Amino acid sequence: MSTSLEVIAAQRDQLAAKVRELGVKLARSQAAVETLKRIGYTYEGGELWKPPLSAPPEKVNITTLRDEVPAMMGSEVPQATPVKSKRPRIFGG
Repeated sequence: MSTSLEVIAAQRDQLAAKVRELGVKLARSQAAVETLKRIGYTYEGGELWKPPLSAPPEKVNITTLRDEVPAMMGSEVPQATPVKSKRPRIFGG
């Protein structure tokens, strides 16, 4: 009788692994659908999504966004300062 319980336990573990795998695939699919919707694609059945026929969505200008974020957050966002390496560059090994 223990062998049948071992078989059932092994099948349960395989099923749990498959459920986790399907959950990951579902999350990826949902993210892809949301991305396509956000950039203006439409789905009318079939195999493929249709691209937008109008102008593409407005691109985000990082400089403008960097200036707008502090106003949205109510505080200043610290600016990154470039750091120069003191090590000499060695090319080719």
